[in-house]
Amino acid sequence: METLRVMLGKSHFTYDIEKSFVVVYNVLAAEICNGMHSDHIVHESWKKVKSIPYYKEKTGLLLFKHLFDECPETKLLFGFPRDFDTDLESLKSSMKFRMHAEYFILMFDKALSMVEANTL
Repeated sequence: METLRVMLGKSHFTYDIEKSFVVVYNVLAAEICNGMHSDHIVHESWKKVKSIPYYKEKTGLLLFKHLFDECPETKLLFGFPRDFDTDLESLKSSMKFRMHAEYFILMFDKALSMVEANTL
């Protein structure tokens, strides 16, 4: 949080954004810790996901829809207003959102491939 505070400055790294970062960080950290001993299952599942046509767009949309529905305050973290509509049609119609969702899935895919390489 301190790095973000310094890099973005107090005017951009507001209390609401910090709170959102903490929520996302805690969820990701908990899930990573829960899955540390199940990497084989994760990699096999991810291979199945990647076989779905347009998996980056579809997976990204579903992931963020779930995140925004469960934790609406995280919308600010990803550059969307708190009142941003998160029904699937609204998400699909936002080019900015679709690009962001696909990029996030690419980063996730890269992270999984690095974990797999370290395991092997």
